[in-house]
Amino acid sequence: GTGCVDGIDCSPPMGWRSWNTFGGDVSQDLMINVMDAMTDTSRDGVSFASLGYSDVGLDDNYQSCGEGVNGTFHEWSDEIGGYVNLIRQDTFPDMLSMTTYGHNLGLTVGFYENNCICSESDNENYSTDEQSLNHYIGDVSDMVTYGYDSVKLDGCGSFLNLTLYQELLNNTGKYYLIENCHWGGTIPTLDWCPWSYFRTSGDISKSWSSMFNNLQTMIPYQDMQQPLSRPGCWAYPDMLEVGNLANYIEDRSHFGAWCITSAPLILGHNITDQAANDAIWEIVNNTEAIAINQGWYNHPGYLVSSYDPTTMDDDDDVVYAVAQDCSSSSSLPSQEFKIDTEKNLVIRISDGFVLDYSKSTSELILAEEGSSNYQSFIYQPSTPTTNNNDDDGSKGGSGPLIASNCYQNSDNCNCGDWGDICCLDIYNSEGPVVQFIGSDQDPINSDNLIQIWAKPISENEIAVFIISNVNDDDGDSYEVKINFNELSSSFTSETTMNIRDVWNHIDIDGTFYSAYTTPSLAPHDSFFYIMTSVV
Repeated sequence: GTGCVDGIDCSPPMGWRSWNTFGGDVSQDLMINVMDAMTDTSRDGVSFASLGYSDVGLDDNYQSCGEGVNGTFHEWSDEIGGYVNLIRQDTFPDMLSMTTYGHNLGLTVGFYENNCICSESDNENYSTDEQSLNHYIGDVSDMVTYGYDSVKLDGCGSFLNLTLYQELLNNTGKYYLIENCHWGGTIPTLDWCPWSYFRTSGDISKSWSSMFNNLQTMIPYQDMQQPLSRPGCWAYPDMLEVGNLANYIEDRSHFGAWCITSAPLILGHNITDQAANDAIWEIVNNTEAIAINQGWYNHPGYLVSSYDPTTMDDDDDVVYAVAQDCSSSSSLPSQEFKIDTEKNLVIRISDGFVLDYSKSTSELILAEEGSSNYQSFIYQPSTPTTNNNDDDGSKGGSGPLIASNCYQNSDNCNCGDWGDICCLDIYNSEGPVVQFIGSDQDPINSDNLIQIWAKPISENEIAVFIISNVNDDDGDSYEVKINFNELSSSFTSETTMNIRDVWNHIDIDGTFYSAYTTPSLAPHDSFFYIMTSVV
């Protein structure tokens, strides 16, 4: 990893990796076939590689388990002074010729280390720090010996020192693309990121719920001012399962979600199956979506809003209160609030609307003062804020803002049987919504969410992605209203937009003032737009 120096690592990596489809059933012959498929130009002269998917990654099970020193798959090499991998000769008889074949096709080739299959422990297999260091040295030496260009460093073995891996790789004099596959356990800081991209999640699987849940793990790395996901240090919710989900609609939504968040686009379908390639070609060949993913204008993309459309009253324009960092550039004047300690109200300064408790969802909405009996709050600044993530696993205290209507009787505010005080809690993975929660009660976790995501493209352009996680069994579709002033501080409620449909490659007729309402969005479907403000 370089941190985007000299033009390297400056856009999210693209390629293919073996694990999602083939697991441990890999061989040199398979990888050769994959390389041929990636450079196949039979579709109007376009190949996966020419689109940018140019790194071919071998995953686990190339190694000879248990045949090395101390029951490992490594053996001592006097030549390099380290423990090198024992390669299975039955499946990989000439690994260097395999990588050379890829290079001759114009591809880069990726290796895999700190393996999960027959994983190794520096306590059980290597008895001294020197032996452990020699393991790292041998791993890096194999990268050079077999001609690899990138490496996935998994989290199964004990060899988790990514700084050491980077230093040893850099000492070879060659640049290597490094994937940190520690499942979100090793994350960057603003001044430390010894890899090119890092996993934010556990392993993805071939299901919609797995994909959608992995998407949510990107949110903590999208701070508006200083996102941890950035050029040279990309957040990564795992390989794509495009081609492996239930249908075309789910595959397309999955691809769009990775594009809008600047996630590395690492394919995982059976690329040697031409029918499988044909089924998803329109998706993975969408150059407009790829350009959004690969571009950079100060931010990797972020969640704008998340809500459950099944709880919304179609006759009312309900606006939910959301938690927001007041120092963020996205914090608009319309989101500033004051506390009236005499009336026990929390008032939005811009229009006088007040926080109002919604019993149907246990969340807060904005409503006219006096329109319900659930608008009174007591401010207790000395009371600890509720925290669902205390180090000891407890749920925290009961303030500082509590609902006075619920003070004596928890049934009035539907907080459950946890006690006699309802308090405010910020639950960031749900939008983040602000909701009532008790000290031993889990937050509402809706399975019916519509989310709006955005990524700036230029000063007056922004990509907008809408995805429906509404239960597919219900079959209900919903229009989605996109308020331009909520997308970015660059736009206001008086902004006029031209809109391009990325999925259909067409400009939508007309210009749109202040907001745009989409057609009905079906379960698991998505819309993908480029919005350009009209000056």
